[in-house]
Amino acid sequence: MKAFLIILLISISAHAKTKVAITVDDLPKHSEIPSYTSRIEVARKILEALKKNSVPEVYGFINAESVERDPSLVEVLKLWTSYSYPLGNHTYSHQDLNKI
Repeated sequence: MKAFLIILLISISAHAKTKVAITVDDLPKHSEIPSYTSRIEVARKILEALKKNSVPEVYGFINAESVERDPSLVEVLKLWTSYSYPLGNHTYSHQDLNKI
């Protein structure tokens, strides 16, 4: 992830007139995580990499169903906004393509 961001930023700076929108979809949760970390820690690492590399206005798009199922996930969203990045509505949930 970090290498991807660095390559992306180098590419952007090489073409200063090029505008790129960077988004993170399916906040605050999109899959399982390793037992040695937490969702808040994953979010913090992403946010720190974005700020360290001066990436402006990275939009986080929320799937609200995950917060409804686990209200503790709202802490990830609070952390996101504490870094001054905006949040938007992705969808309430994703349909399982294996079931439809």
